[in-house]
Amino acid sequence: MNEEFEIDLGELTIKQTLFLYEYLKDFDVRRAGLAAGFDAINVLVAGNRLIRSVKMKPIINAAKHERARQTKINANWVLEQLKMQYEFNIDDFLVIDDVGIPRYDFSNATTEQLACVEAFEISPSKFGDKIKVKGPSKLKILELIGKHTDVEAYKEKLEIEASVSFTFDHEDSKA
Repeated sequence: MNEEFEIDLGELTIKQTLFLYEYLKDFDVRRAGLAAGFDAINVLVAGNRLIRSVKMKPIINAAKHERARQTKINANWVLEQLKMQYEFNIDDFLVIDDVGIPRYDFSNATTEQLACVEAFEISPSKFGDKIKVKGPSKLKILELIGKHTDVEAYKEKLEIEASVSFTFDHEDSKA
């Protein structure tokens, strides 16, 4: 996939342009600053200041939006991937063979389903190969989905409705 696109860099210096190019690779401020020739002692301060600057922030946002447009990766896509991983059940591939030994059969698994397998380990045992398969962490996936701004599962909302009335008798206050 071609990730080349044009963005108006405005009045960026050569060092700032190099920083931007490196920063957009992996969003690592330290690495991008060092690659652009920033002072190693102050690289994080200078890099963070630069990405938040009035001049650089709109350029970074434009580059992110263009990349998202080209790759068709957005918040909905991310949530769909998380949902797919959450719904993945490793036991769907567990079969019992003719001898009664359980094993995993991934011969009919889709690429998307196989991508949900986090770990796959084969070790020999006296009964044949022992296969250990680890699926995705359901708790971690729910946490990531819950942090999505539209879901707001982890925002605490406390609504209190009350009515209070006071009666003040002017005569009682003179005593």
